Amino acid sequence: FDPLTPPSHEDWSEMAAAAVQDWLTDNEDDLDVDVSELFAPGTVKSAVHGADGDLIQLNIPRTFNGVVVTGSRATATVKGGNLISIGFESWGTIPSSFSV
Repeated sequence: FDPLTPPSHEDWSEMAAAAVQDWLTDNEDDLDVDVSELFAPGTVKSAVHGADGDLIQLNIPRTFNGVVVTGSRATATVKGGNLISIGFESWGTIPSSFSV
């Protein structure tokens, strides 16, 4: 498909998730977020509003060593191709020595 005009809601979701992941990776030090704890395969949920993907909402659960961190997630909203909000719920530093 043409990457500038994805044909389906799934394509819009994938494109938005990839863009948000890139943005978070570029800003993870400033945000004090470890992007490796996000975007585990099959965990990102999305809602696409409008046939042209005008508004896309992402729910990105946090994982640690492959285990979902209950209640901890990132959210993102993309409107008209622009990231307009990013949020983190129940976020804190997990010590690298923590064992699951």
